[in-house]
Amino acid sequence: MVVFEGRISTKARKNACRYFLRKIFLGNFIILLVMGIPSLIIYLNSGVWFFIVVVLASCPLSFLLFFIERDKILPLKILVNSSTIEIWYKKDKQELTYVDLIESVVDKEEFYEIAFSAQGEVLVCQKDLIVQGTIEEFEEIFKDKIVRKQKQ
Repeated sequence: MVVFEGRISTKARKNACRYFLRKIFLGNFIILLVMGIPSLIIYLNSGVWFFIVVVLASCPLSFLLFFIERDKILPLKILVNSSTIEIWYKKDKQELTYVDLIESVVDKEEFYEIAFSAQGEVLVCQKDLIVQGTIEEFEEIFKDKIVRKQKQ
């Protein structure tokens, strides 16, 4: 078992937040499509300012998603076993996923970026935050999925 615990570096935090912001913008785009196209049709047919109200209302909705899920950006603790990954976002909140659902593990020198195939999410595990186990054990668990990225 490999355990990552602690506060991640600024570089790793920026990497994790980049994926989360991409998810917010994608959500905002979908909201605009779902609500915007019918609203535009209503606006063109009746001349009501409903279209502008819907567009202005959809942007705050996407940022509301940020506040609802902001605790899921940076976990407090990550436990990696040979078959499961336990992610602790709060002391009492735990999420469990299976190693089989991992699409790839990108080694970015300072940290690992674990990409989940089903959720389209990324989990960042900083190498120097290992409190139990070793890097070799971690790489053995994901031996077929590790992709190494070198500094350019």
